[in-house]
Amino acid sequence: MAQRRMFSLAVIDTDKFLELPAFTRLLYYELGMRADDDGFIGSPKKITRMIGAAAEDLQRLIDEDYLIAFDSGVVAVTHWKQNNLIRADRYRQTVYLNEQSKLQDNNGIYALTGQDNMTPTLATTMATTMATTLEPQDRIGKDRIVKERTGKDRTEQERTAEERTAEEREEEKEYKKYSPSKDGGSAAVISVFDSVCQSLPKAGALSANRERLIANAADRLGRVSWEEYFRRVEASDFLSGRNGKWQGCTLDWLLRA
Repeated sequence: MAQRRMFSLAVIDTDKFLELPAFTRLLYYELGMRADDDGFIGSPKKITRMIGAAAEDLQRLIDEDYLIAFDSGVVAVTHWKQNNLIRADRYRQTVYLNEQSKLQDNNGIYALTGQDNMTPTLATTMATTMATTLEPQDRIGKDRIVKERTGKDRTEQERTAEERTAEEREEEKEYKKYSPSKDGGSAAVISVFDSVCQSLPKAGALSANRERLIANAADRLGRVSWEEYFRRVEASDFLSGRNGKWQGCTLDWLLRA
């Protein structure tokens, strides 16, 4: 679902709207912010109580045609499509399909329609409409501009599946590089420790007990590589003993839980 919501001045900058009580207007904004991508709200009474508004405020929005109420308790924002245009790749259809089937779109304004007059209905025109509209708030959003210019600082959801898969493969490769395995992985751990932790005593020879410690420690480290782990140890004045309070830890001490 798109995370931003807009309000058209053609709707909220009119005498009719501005003459509504302050809490009634506030409730309209709250409902607009919490509506789904088709302008439906499933719990309008809860939102009304949450902001300290009264049931009369909700009813007034319905009476003044700013909301359309259904017997199910769901409401729809009448001027939703005047306020918001959701881009096709971010649009998620409402779950209130029964209520949606009872509405038609009259130039961006929802209206109830009879069952014998269902053409064109919102349900039958929504896919075409959403495929050809843009999300105006994304055109002016500063963070969107920065992301498109630099290609950086994208959220997890905005990263493509291919990018995530490639990064996961690289992490797995790095993890396996220093993970204990049947082809000498445990010995590689000792080698990395000796090369990275210059402030600590050398690890010494590999033993059966040390192999078990390395295997158990690998499970706890997860995707953190041995090299990264040992670099953090070496960077610590306490663990390396550089603070003068002790001689520093050993490999076996680091391997224990």
